[in-house]
Parts: sequence; structure tokens; C-alpha cells
Amino acid sequence: MVDTQVQLVNVKAAVVLLVLVLAYYWAIRVPEEKLDRSMPFYTAEQVRTHNTADDLWIVLGNKVYDVTQFVKQHPGGDAILAVPGGNATIAFYGHGHSDYAVSIKDLYVIGHMIPGSLPVPL
Repeated sequence: MVDTQVQLVNVKAAVVLLVLVLAYYWAIRVPEEKLDRSMPFYTAEQVRTHNTADDLWIVLGNKVYDVTQFVKQHPGGDAILAVPGGNATIAFYGHGHSDYAVSIKDLYVIGHMIPGSLPVPL
């Protein structure tokens, strides 16, 4: 009985966390009309091809980042490879990165996702 109650509390906590993270994810998205049209647009398929430590792109919000040069400097080690070539929004914002990490992320932005082709966040 106690194990079932603990499991139920864990499931509820996970659902609440997921809802909060998804709400935050939608809040940080750049509205389509405010996208920087001078930067290239990428599909999820294009981003997915850059999925190794030697060629690593990730998506945060609806921006695409080439973090290849940051892989070896990443304070969390190989954690940066957790979502290679995919949507790392939840992984980035859900893990409490420092203000410094948030401030430098735009050094690596290379473009935007084509609206409607955003990969599912992991």
C-alpha cells in the first residue's frame, strides 16, 4: 500500500514537472514574426545529422546551436551529448544551468528551426 502511494506521488510530481517545463519551453520560443530572417532556417532532419561530439548541433526553444566547439569545455562532461542533433530545451532549462551558461548560449546560435518542424523536446 505504501509503495503504491509513493509511486503515485512520484508520478504526480513527474507530471507537474513536465507541465512546468513544457510551459517554460513554450514561453521561451521566439514568435515567428520576430525571427531573425538573416539567419538560416533548418529542418529537424538537417539538425539530426549533426549528432556526434565532432559535429554537434542542438535545438533550444526554436533556435539551432552548433555546440561542437563547446563539447570539450562543457562543465557537465558528456552530458552535453545526451540529446545529440535534437531538441535539448528541457535538458538545458530543466537542469538548472547557471546564469553564465544561459548568457553564453547565444554565442553558438547558427539559425532557427523552420516553423512546424521543431523536434520533440527531450
